[in-house]
Amino acid sequence: MNYISHFYSLENKSAYSSLGVLLPDIFPRFSYFHNKFFLRFDVSKLSIEEEEIWRGITVHYSDDIFFHESTFFKHGMQRIEEEMKKDPCLSNLKRKYLISHVLYELILDHLIIQRFPNIVYEIYNHLEVADIGVLNSFLTKIIGEINDIQVFLESFNRFLNRRFLNFYKVDCNLVKSLHMVSGKISQWEYNDLMVDKFTEIIRKMKNEIDFDEVFDSILKHKEIA
Repeated sequence: MNYISHFYSLENKSAYSSLGVLLPDIFPRFSYFHNKFFLRFDVSKLSIEEEEIWRGITVHYSDDIFFHESTFFKHGMQRIEEEMKKDPCLSNLKRKYLISHVLYELILDHLIIQRFPNIVYEIYNHLEVADIGVLNSFLTKIIGEINDIQVFLESFNRFLNRRFLNFYKVDCNLVKSLHMVSGKISQWEYNDLMVDKFTEIIRKMKNEIDFDEVFDSILKHKEIA
């Protein structure tokens, strides 16, 4: 799942729970720090606001585990890879599984915006309400006073200032985000031809993905969990 899907699937949204559910995607190398520090931390040391951030992070990882094992996600990846293999310009790209993984998640974010045009505004509004001092305290308690915290805070400010989630409103813009993640690894250039090729796949997948099936499944998983 990607930014908007995580936020959309979050129950009982608040400024700090929203911050928490988005942190693993906003911060570089977050999973490394999560495995090294978070898994052994005593949650009782956190303030009320910091506990909300913690719960958001927990939800993020729980949703990802379910999502990546789901039938609809595996089928979606398979369909994207099938379309790539049929196209001479895409068939030789390396690590198609990475491209299909990232692209499927980007398409879901785009579909959410189509249904709920104000959701990007809502995301940034939640994050702007959150006190950066609370985030700093939260990270310092768990990780300690190290230089990486400043990198985290800079990444957060950059995420707020650039408002790049607004670009997800237009399907062809998803290709640029896809290239940022997979272009170097899968060895493909961002140009008009590749934008056209991937946009064609995006439009096919938009017609195939059952939005309600995907997100109803995620919500049911939360009820069981």
